[in-house]
Amino acid sequence: MPKAIIPYNLDKKLPFAVKNQLRQLPENVQKDFLREYKKRSKDLATAYLLHLLGGLHYLYVNKIALFIFYILTFAGFGFWFLADLIRLPRIIREANDRIADDCLREVMYRHQSYQDIVNQGYISKNTSYPPKLSINDSQPRSKGRQPREIGMIERNPIDFQVEHLKTGFLLDYGLKTWTVKGERQYDWYSGVSEREFMLKHAQNRCFLTVWYEYGIWNTQVAEEVNLQSIQEGLDQEILTKQSPPNILHYGDLKFYRGDLQEGFLFDKSHPNFKAQKLLAWDYYDQSRQKILRIEQSGRRKFRSKVGFMVDKMNFTEILPSSTI
Repeated sequence: MPKAIIPYNLDKKLPFAVKNQLRQLPENVQKDFLREYKKRSKDLATAYLLHLLGGLHYLYVNKIALFIFYILTFAGFGFWFLADLIRLPRIIREANDRIADDCLREVMYRHQSYQDIVNQGYISKNTSYPPKLSINDSQPRSKGRQPREIGMIERNPIDFQVEHLKTGFLLDYGLKTWTVKGERQYDWYSGVSEREFMLKHAQNRCFLTVWYEYGIWNTQVAEEVNLQSIQEGLDQEILTKQSPPNILHYGDLKFYRGDLQEGFLFDKSHPNFKAQKLLAWDYYDQSRQKILRIEQSGRRKFRSKVGFMVDKMNFTEILPSSTI
């Protein structure tokens, strides 16, 4: 077990998920995190000083829109100014929580994830990281590729959780009983692996994605949507510009482009599945709870889905099918 070197006065301020993950990382990674966090974290005394200078504390925590609104309303005619005298500790704490999360992602990307993908044969030790995944590669490196082994937590034989799902399982969600009809696995270069399950109830269908990151299991429910319903001609724009727009609209929602993920896709529902190289662009709404994803797994093969984060406790009565 690696030795935790995070000072106590800092450890008690970090988000629980970040602390939990840091304690499991090697000392050199923890030191890298400390350097990054100390360089980028925000100071409460500085924030109070900037607040007295006219709302500059919002620029300090990178909330430009709030700063503009603050100035235009004359600090809420003074009430906003007084309220922020009380709210500033929470504002700084939330900003530092976001910074801690970002710093942890970056140092794990530099240290842990790189070694993982080298060990699993995705790239050679002499390859610069991250490598560019070419959809049009005439000699696809996906040949013979196998999905990563995902370690499962111990379970009670009669207490299944979403991370134990397999094709044929039954589960309750949203007052309906669903059957797992298929499973796909995404192995990303970042080191994260996602398992996507196709759920069916009568004529209804949705997709449940499960992945382990920063010490917790994350779950997302999504529905598949037509790419053209997001933006007409979007596939041609991606092919021409090699990437989609920064902002997309779907229904009444506006989505902002976030991560580009590169890796391999496996259809585990079929015994003779072959790995497919994959690009995926993730978009988020302002709350970052709703997610739009566009996948490209071939020159002209696209898939898109819109979903939202769900607490794993919403999935109950998980049972293997009698046919398994």
